[in-house]
Parts: sequence; structure tokens; C-alpha cells
Amino acid sequence: MGQRYLRLSADERLAIEKLGSEGQSIRAIARHLGRCPSTISREVNRGLFSAAAAGTAYKPYRDPRLRSASSIPDPVYIGSWANHKAQQRAKRSHQPTRMRQDRLVAYCCDRLRQGWTPQLIAGRLVIDHPDDPAMPVCAETLYKWIYSVDQKHCHLIDCLPRAHKQRRKKTGRRVNRSKPQGRIPIDQRPEEASNRTRFGHWEGDSIVGATKDAAIRTEVERKTRYPLAALVPGTTSQGVLDAQLVMFKPLLKAARKSTTCDNGSEHAKWAELKRRLGMVTYFAHPYHSWERGTNERTNGMIRRYWPKKTNFEPITPAELQDTVNEINNRPMAILGYLTPAEAFPTELQRLKSTPPAPNQECCTPG
Repeated sequence: MGQRYLRLSADERLAIEKLGSEGQSIRAIARHLGRCPSTISREVNRGLFSAAAAGTAYKPYRDPRLRSASSIPDPVYIGSWANHKAQQRAKRSHQPTRMRQDRLVAYCCDRLRQGWTPQLIAGRLVIDHPDDPAMPVCAETLYKWIYSVDQKHCHLIDCLPRAHKQRRKKTGRRVNRSKPQGRIPIDQRPEEASNRTRFGHWEGDSIVGATKDAAIRTEVERKTRYPLAALVPGTTSQGVLDAQLVMFKPLLKAARKSTTCDNGSEHAKWAELKRRLGMVTYFAHPYHSWERGTNERTNGMIRRYWPKKTNFEPITPAELQDTVNEINNRPMAILGYLTPAEAFPTELQRLKSTPPAPNQECCTPG
């Protein structure tokens, strides 16, 4: 077992100053103190003082020799100065110092209580305050600040998507499901859908409530991350098909090319969706939820409003739409901190301005 590292003491720093003024080398000083030469080298570099720097030579706690810049070489290592700076660094270490700005704290608290994640807050700060150097902050700093002891009384952890008492990773679980007949595997999905270069490819899934009598059907456009949602009477194949028809029929045909789902039995009528709307349904590999990561993430955001074991029957379509609107108006890092509500209409407008191909339908009547 290696020797436990100990910080340099004030006496050791004074010894480094004395031996250095006598012309001793770094290695000689290290042997004298029983320290590693790299430790002494880093200490000397950190503790160098320039007498001409910012008028610090005239502060009362400085070494008297510093009152005259001409009496000492410039720069020089001074033990008392180095020890004072080391104590200041120790006080600042591992503390989110940027979170001491009242404006920044108010901004972050307000967004956290709206359900924004630290990453979204950090990205949007650059957009909302581009010329204010006191406002930008990284997501890791926000996480450390939220989980710090000083912020426990604010209960900011409860505003996070998972609200874990400690930051951790969580593995998934496997579920046994039957496979729809004649399904098209995700391997046959076109490259334009996989790499998100073409607008109009979706991902879908169902969120199950406390009972089997009500569920939420979600569809998310892959490129813009724009979600649609509808209440369905359980996870039957007919209920899911009806919800998909309601969501996709009003869209331009070019805006609804395909959807990617899991292997649940509620997707058994995928061929009917293709016959009526021309949408191809691709199926992810079993137990590969990351192949539909956009939809899984959106469902997780909806779960913030209605956690597991929530009964969906009392929920009205208006309440569900309010939730979807709030999600759509939340900035996303992958979109350059634009919102899906900003990105989706832009793509629709681009489709409308593009001349349709011969024999291509502009829209499907309801």
C-alpha cells in the first residue's frame, strides 16, 4: 500500500524558500524534505510571486521584503505567499463557485422547477446571456451544486427527472413479448432514417398506466424530436392503430414516411397502417430499447408528470396535450438548444416549399 499523500506544510514552504535562496536545486530540496522532486517543482511554480502584480506588494499581510520590488528578483518563490495562496485554493476546491451569483441561482432554480435538466439549463444560458460572463455554467457544476449539502433545504433534487438521492447509473430489465407476424426488422430501415438526415421518420411506443383500461400512445419524430401523444383504451392493437391514424393523418405524406416500434403485440396491425397511410413500420431488435432512444426519452419525460402506477383514466386529452406542449417548448442540446416546437414547423415549411414529386400526394384527407 502506497504512502498517504500529505500536503506541504507552512514550515516546508519556508524551507523551500530558504534552500532555494541558497541556490539548492529542486532535487536537493526534495531530498532534504523527503519529498518527490515533482512535488517541489509544482509547488515552486504555483508559489512564484511577481512584485509588480496588481499592487499586492502593499497589502499589510505580505512579507516586508515585497514592499520594494527592486530588492528581490522577479518572479520569486516566497513561502508565506505560497502558503497563503494554498489556503485560498483549499477553500475554493470542490465548490461550485459560479453558483454564488444571485441572478444565476434564480435562473437555474426557476428552470429546474419547470422540469429542465442541468444540461438544458447550461446550454440555454449561453443563448439567453451570450454577453454576460457571469452566467454561463457547465452541467456538471449544476449537478454538484444541486447535490451539495448547502442546497438540501431547497429540495432541488426533487426537480430532477429521476430525483435520486445520489447520482447513479441504472440498468434496464427484460420483458417477454411476442413478435408481430411478418414484421420488418430495423436493419432494413433506410440510412436516411437511421442517421436522422431526412425528416418524417418516427418512433412509437405505449405508456401503460396502473390498469390495462387506459394508456398513452406516443410518436416522436426522429430528426426534430417532436412528440405527439394520444390517450388509448388500453394497449390493444386496434386502439394503437386508431391513435396512429388520428396523429398521422393531418400531416403531409412526406412528414410521415415510417415509424419504428418495439415487438409488443399492440403493433400487430402494422400492415393496416401501411395500407391506409403508406407508413412503413420497422421493428427494433428484442431487448434493444436504445434503438428507439428518442421515444424512450420522451416517455421518460412524460413519466415525470404521471409516474408509474398512475391511473390514466381520469386524464383528459387537454391535460395530456398541455404536457406535450410543455415538452415541445423545452430546449434540447441536440437541436442546438432550440425547442422541438421551433424545429418541427421549420421542417414542415421546407416540405411545403419543395415541389412535390410526380403523383405524390400532398396530404391525406381525414
